[in-house]
Amino acid sequence: MRSYQYLAGVGANFGMISIGMHYGWPSIALPKLMNGTETDFTITPEDASWLASIVSLGALLGDLITLFTLDVIGRRFLILGSALPLSLSWLLVAHAQSPAFLYIGRLLGGLADGIAFSSVPPYLTEISDPEIRGCLGSSYPITLQFGMFLMNLFELLFSMKLSAYLAFLVGIPTILIMLCVPDSPYFYLLKGKEKAATKSLQKFTGRQDVTKDLERITEGLQEEGGAHLNFSKALFTPLALRTLLISAGLIIVQQANGSLAVICYTSSVFEESKDFLDPEISNLIFYGVFAIFAFISVFFVDTCGRKVLILLSLGTSTVMLFVTGTYIYIKTETSIDVEGMGYIQLISVLLYAVSESIGLIFIPLLVVSEILPINVKAVGMLLTNVSFSFSATGIIKFFSWSSNAYGMYVPFFTFTLCSILGIIFVIYLVPETKGKTLEEIHRTMIKSHHQKEKSDTILTNGRST
Repeated sequence: MRSYQYLAGVGANFGMISIGMHYGWPSIALPKLMNGTETDFTITPEDASWLASIVSLGALLGDLITLFTLDVIGRRFLILGSALPLSLSWLLVAHAQSPAFLYIGRLLGGLADGIAFSSVPPYLTEISDPEIRGCLGSSYPITLQFGMFLMNLFELLFSMKLSAYLAFLVGIPTILIMLCVPDSPYFYLLKGKEKAATKSLQKFTGRQDVTKDLERITEGLQEEGGAHLNFSKALFTPLALRTLLISAGLIIVQQANGSLAVICYTSSVFEESKDFLDPEISNLIFYGVFAIFAFISVFFVDTCGRKVLILLSLGTSTVMLFVTGTYIYIKTETSIDVEGMGYIQLISVLLYAVSESIGLIFIPLLVVSEILPINVKAVGMLLTNVSFSFSATGIIKFFSWSSNAYGMYVPFFTFTLCSILGIIFVIYLVPETKGKTLEEIHRTMIKSHHQKEKSDTILTNGRST
């Protein structure tokens, strides 16, 4: 029986839906705020740019909090703790009387984002059986996408204020459900609490005899060194450093592909094809496609494999980015008449959403949470989320700046080039983790590292002779 594994997944994911609503909020809300259609104040384009990216900056503070607390107070408690700033953030957005309210609210949403993204991935991967870890462990990016779609739907149907209240309510079940489930058995064993680990395993597996599971996890922790590694120690531990670099690289590849920038500015992107379909409708279709295909794809991650889906996602999105950039370039920079051909951009951007959702939008975080050893998990999640925050903020600001300064085709062509480099990175450095226990994954990483060291030694000796 895996009922408690699924229950914990549902509990953690309600909070992720609410966080996803923060990421989906700018696409319709920012144009309304700049026009002052629903508020007593207006914002400047510069305000809009910062409001779109400040969530990623706020996540940095959440990442730092998690670094010092993940292996101290546990994953479950942090997931619960993220609900407080998340709830407050939406109340501030709902009652915004000036841009300052929005800045603080969005910053608190980022804080909750940083805490959740550092605690939910290790929690879900550590409580899941190998057969469902891909599905359960990658569920939170899917619910994040659903949250983006939900917020855009709400903002089309309701006022900004009511939409913020609904986002507030969405996060409440996280508190109610997470109070009913235990923490990860890995965390309990890391803290030397064998009885608590036993009870956790019994609850999550539905079996009373969990002796073999305890032995497997204990042996895995001993092989990894057991003790928690701080940031400086991790940097001077070759295996830990390698997993950290792969983890950070995957997240940078994900963001350099332009997904979050396109998500934040979908309404602006679809302005280029408004002669074919209203931008707000196109925007909603975009988020709907994103959510639906991401939901479908999660059921293939345990059969097709992580690496295959990432490469398929990167390859197809690269083509769609190039097509979109080319269309915008022809329309804005040449004399070629493309009137009535807005469907080309609409279709290419929707296919881009499909390609992102089949792998790149959710699998990198799953792989990161799988390959990071338990004793470097806190440091690894910090580095991963810092990489996300800086790269996402930079990409969003780059999209805004380059579009205004040179034309919207520039960021699309830039993302195309970055995606090609990302394909090379994934092919040569990212391991396949499908169907393996966490201990087997870590042993594979250790074996691969030793083989590389041996190969480097042979090459060095060969040169010296």
